[in-house]
Amino acid sequence: MKLAHRIPAVVGGYLAACGAAGCTLAIVGVLASQSQRHYSIGGMLLLVVFGGVFFAMAIAGAALLPGVVIIVMAERNALCSVWFYLGIGALAGVLAYGIYVLLTVLAPGQVETFFAVDLGRMSGALAAMFSLPALAGGFVYWRLAGRVAGSKPRIRPPRGDLI
Repeated sequence: MKLAHRIPAVVGGYLAACGAAGCTLAIVGVLASQSQRHYSIGGMLLLVVFGGVFFAMAIAGAALLPGVVIIVMAERNALCSVWFYLGIGALAGVLAYGIYVLLTVLAPGQVETFFAVDLGRMSGALAAMFSLPALAGGFVYWRLAGRVAGSKPRIRPPRGDLI
């Protein structure tokens, strides 16, 4: 495998992207909650940190298989564009939102409740709650590992003899 030297950068970038997406999801969740005025700044920070860790673990598990497929494709084709990674992040967010809506609608007894909610107001908040973390994760992965996707290892020239 000619891209074996990239495995540490790819794994580190993937884990950092999941962490960024988890923290962004926690921040959006705290800011969107109706009860944010009841927390102090320290309490909100604790919610973001622990929520970010929890969400990062959930995202890392849920996005592992599609992430591996996309990362291998990007590495093989040397796709280095930030727009590719942002687009893939946005697509992941839209798909996650679609799965959420599908599971919400298909849950027993939830069809009436789901369609009784003001979808115009709620759908924008839910779309932001899914798309912003995905965009943040895509950007962080690009910044750490995607900018040099498919690159060859650097061979350092030999230094001169030391006397």
